[in-house]
Amino acid sequence: MTDFTNSKAISEVFDKPHRQIISTIKGMIKMEPSLDAHFKKSFYGSPQGKILSCYDCSKLGADLVIFGMKGKKAVQWKIQYINKFKHMQAEL
Repeated sequence: MTDFTNSKAISEVFDKPHRQIISTIKGMIKMEPSLDAHFKKSFYGSPQGKILSCYDCSKLGADLVIFGMKGKKAVQWKIQYINKFKHMQAEL
């Protein structure tokens, strides 16, 4: 994966508990095992010095997680995403 983010960053940007994002990812992989290619187990250091698990997410993986979210930030992100797509479509 070259372009990716991780589950911890997604949780911080959208003000969601990281455990909720992890649970969402695990649930998606369980429903559709081929999605495993878009989520790679990884780790990060906590402010307390603990090593905690997270997932590196491809663009597709991150999009799938975010499109399932609710709340103001998620709605704003979805609107920007759709508008960008419309703009790209108009240029073609």
